[in-house]
Amino acid sequence: MDTHPKVSLQLHVSDGHVDLYGQQIDLALRYGIPKDSSLVALPIVLDNRPVLCAAPEYLAQYGEPKTPKDLTEHNCLCLGHNDKYFSDWTFERESKQINVAVSGNRRSKDGDVVRRWAILGHGLALKSRLDVAADIKTGRLLEIELDGWQVAPYPLYLICPERRLIDPLFNAVKEYLIECVQSISH
Repeated sequence: MDTHPKVSLQLHVSDGHVDLYGQQIDLALRYGIPKDSSLVALPIVLDNRPVLCAAPEYLAQYGEPKTPKDLTEHNCLCLGHNDKYFSDWTFERESKQINVAVSGNRRSKDGDVVRRWAILGHGLALKSRLDVAADIKTGRLLEIELDGWQVAPYPLYLICPERRLIDPLFNAVKEYLIECVQSISH
């Protein structure tokens, strides 16, 4: 808005998928490949991978998992969207996949709440690298390696309901977001 002073902003923050048409939302940021083919999706970052992380205090008290199966012995902080909580975590290595049913004593549909719980040492979190990059950089959270097992990429897209909404301002927002993501990633 400093760059484009005539722009006004109404911010709706939600970890759930909102109805862009019904709520007359011009653009949204969404993780994952969009399921609604009528929406226009422009990539902000395609190679974003969720990371398994925890506070140093949690790992000091409960130990560090070494393999995906070790997660069943830990308090896992589960994130939810809409009507579902994600308690089946999928990891891949080479051409193999493994699903692990995790559990824990805390669940939230707000990703920032899950991040804060992890920082406070309440358990392990599986979070987008973009969401926890600053916490890992400062040591509030530690990234946990699981013997080469990783989570599939979780790309971030800028979404708009109609192609006609892609104008110079939209493109400026897109470029700004790409710059922000690059500064977080490096």
